[in-house]
Amino acid sequence: MLQLGIPGEQSSGVVDALTLIARYKTSHDVPVGRRVVVIGGGNTAIDAANAACRLGASEVHIFYRRGEKDMPAFASEYENSKIEGVRFHFLAQPLEILHDDGRVSAVRFIGTRLAPPDASGRRPFEPLPGTDFVFPCDMVIPALGQSRIVGLLEAIGVAVHNGSIAVDRPTGRTANPNITPVCDCVNGGREVVDAVADGKRAAIAIAQSLIAQNPEPQHG
Repeated sequence: MLQLGIPGEQSSGVVDALTLIARYKTSHDVPVGRRVVVIGGGNTAIDAANAACRLGASEVHIFYRRGEKDMPAFASEYENSKIEGVRFHFLAQPLEILHDDGRVSAVRFIGTRLAPPDASGRRPFEPLPGTDFVFPCDMVIPALGQSRIVGLLEAIGVAVHNGSIAVDRPTGRTANPNITPVCDCVNGGREVVDAVADGKRAAIAIAQSLIAQNPEPQHG
């Protein structure tokens, strides 16, 4: 997972979202805080927040630095999470994780505002001076997404465009004929049906390539 890059991130009680979700999926006997803060606005953040609710947290709060309409999470996941009891807070950026003897005690946030859309169409955010506030909690779950090893991909001849692997969509092929990626690393993170469709196209293309390389002998 990507790091928050703020003071206090190594405090006891800070658990990244993927670790929590993995523990929840393999064992429901996972300790959680009483008042949990999840930082992020994607599907992983919502999955982690839902897991914390089901594991017995009294309160679970998601903080996102942009607005409600800017969340990358699916609308259905967002609505279902509210039914689970998750509370959402928008336009808030974490500045520091506070701790007491090394244990999480609160998160200090600053309010944000959105600027006009940039060249990509996304609205960048900026902090609002004088809007700092402290939110007490005893567990923090960062859910900012996973970092991409772009250098490795480029080294093996795989092009990257806007953070995702560039492919020929009908076949799933990359500039390196030996590599055919599918799913999130190509589409940036969509639904299971999209992953299945990508895999099917890639499998057909690979089979056709192998047949072309090794045609059946002609008998006559």
